[in-house]
Amino acid sequence: MTSRGLTRFAIALLLVNQVTVGAWATVAPRSFFDDFPLGRGWVASLPPYKVHLVRDVGGLSLGFAVLFAALLRNSSPTLARPALYAWLVTATAHFAFHLDHLQGFSGPDAVAQTLGLAGAVLLPAAVLWMLHREETELLEVDRGSRAAHGIQPS
Repeated sequence: MTSRGLTRFAIALLLVNQVTVGAWATVAPRSFFDDFPLGRGWVASLPPYKVHLVRDVGGLSLGFAVLFAALLRNSSPTLARPALYAWLVTATAHFAFHLDHLQGFSGPDAVAQTLGLAGAVLLPAAVLWMLHREETELLEVDRGSRAAHGIQPS
C-alpha cells in the first residue's frame, strides 16, 4: 500500500471510530457510559457517571471526526501531519491511562481494550513515520539532483 493509501485508510478508520464514539456519547451519554463498546461496559468500569464529561468526550470525538473528514478530501502530508500528531497526543494519553486501569476487566476485555487503544496510537504513528521517511528520501534526491547540476545548497 502506498503512503497516500495508508494515510487515507488510517484517516478513514479514525473517522468511523470518532463518528461512532462522538455521536453515541453526545446523543445518549448514559447508554455510552453503561454499554460502550457493544454492551461490554468498559466505561462503566471507571465510575462515577458524569453526563458533562461523557458529552465533552463526545464533542471532542465529533471535532476530530470533522477534521478527519476534511483530511479524506485532502490528505496531503502537509495537512495530515499536524492532524495525526494532535490525534496522537490524545490517543497516547488515553492509552496510557487505560493501561494503568485494567482492574475490574475480564482478561478478554482487558486484552481487547488494550489492543484497540494501541492500534489508535500505532496506526497513525506508522503513517507519520512513513510520511517522514518519504520526505527525507525526497530531500536526499533533491540534494543529489542539485549537486549533480552544480547548484549550491541554500
